Amino acid sequence: MAARVSVVIPAFNCGPFLRPAALSVLACAKDGAEAVVVDDGSTDGSVAALADLPVRVVRQPRNLGLGAARNAGVRAASGAFVTFLDGDDLLTASGLGPRAEFLEKNPRAWGVGGLPTALIDERGERIAEVFERMKARLSFPLSLTLDRYRSGEFFPVQCSLYLHRRETFARVGPYDETRGAVEDCDFHFRLLEKAAMTVLPVPSFERRLHAANLSMAGLRPGELAFKPEVFAAIRRVNERHGLKPATVAPWELDYL
Repeated sequence: MAARVSVVIPAFNCGPFLRPAALSVLACAKDGAEAVVVDDGSTDGSVAALADLPVRVVRQPRNLGLGAARNAGVRAASGAFVTFLDGDDLLTASGLGPRAEFLEKNPRAWGVGGLPTALIDERGERIAEVFERMKARLSFPLSLTLDRYRSGEFFPVQCSLYLHRRETFARVGPYDETRGAVEDCDFHFRLLEKAAMTVLPVPSFERRLHAANLSMAGLRPGELAFKPEVFAAIRRVNERHGLKPATVAPWELDYL
């Protein structure tokens, strides 16, 4: 039977984090969620830890990168709506249902966003609360447009924040498989070129900070920064879409 929401988890050597990520999705079964794990050529045995869980596993023949893993997950998804969760993060159960209900009640909406819940460490302990602090900084209803970004305002582009209709990926086009760790940024701006997106004041996911994060270096307060190659890639994506932000820094830095 088709799911209501497919949560795609790209997974490459996620170690002990992958099972908690999958369990956080399964905790949303009441909202009609399915977990689709894309094993992107892992060699650490982390996917084997899911053997006793009711998750769908899609296997890539080798490590093809985040863009390819996300695309494979979309193709395998059975849900009317699709979102993503990195293999080291945790889905927030209370935010999935409201976003799905919004799309059901607003058939013209291509997708809907939420807010980050918290920052957590390697052990899953909360480093910083984000949801209430970010909610207080924004005015709702919040509408994301490309002009908003071009004017200098910022909102995180991380794809775990957004729930999309399956057909949105055909309308926007697949994730760019050549962009490494900034494929979510590129997809987000390509979508906003075609349609605005509403952001709801609901919690979406817990962001884990640890030494093996793909895009960032430095985990101490005040030291968090994008890796040089990621920083350069973000700059290129911004320029491609006519964005000239004054600074390019991880959103997480504001909450540490």
